[in-house]
Amino acid sequence: MGHDDFLRTVQTRARRASGVIGANGQMRLHGHFWSYDEIQSGLALRRDWGVDQDLIPFFGDWHEVICLSSSTGRVIYLDDSRHVMSSWSDTEAFMESLAVEMPESESSESSRLVHSEISSGLADKVQALLQAKKP
Repeated sequence: MGHDDFLRTVQTRARRASGVIGANGQMRLHGHFWSYDEIQSGLALRRDWGVDQDLIPFFGDWHEVICLSSSTGRVIYLDDSRHVMSSWSDTEAFMESLAVEMPESESSESSRLVHSEISSGLADKVQALLQAKKP
């Protein structure tokens, strides 16, 4: 699927997703995937929000965004500081990582992790291992 086709259909294809599974584990998604018109409007806001011009945001509240790299085809989940929270090799890998139901998270008292990063090389290895385990 081409970049434009993905961006035109992601809102419909991912409408039931409540979370995504990335290299750092499960992440709950809050909000909705953007329509194609919202994606196009968002292109003008990238500089204001510190998002690289190569990236096309299609989900998020601008503090955290999920973007498509127009040059590599990778999907990248960025936090408010623009650190990579997770990434996927392509749009199909991203779509396969979406979860419709997310288990309830632990209480905030028992969870102390505030921020985590993983190198792109390690993220690729984890993704390859996950793909190898699929039946």
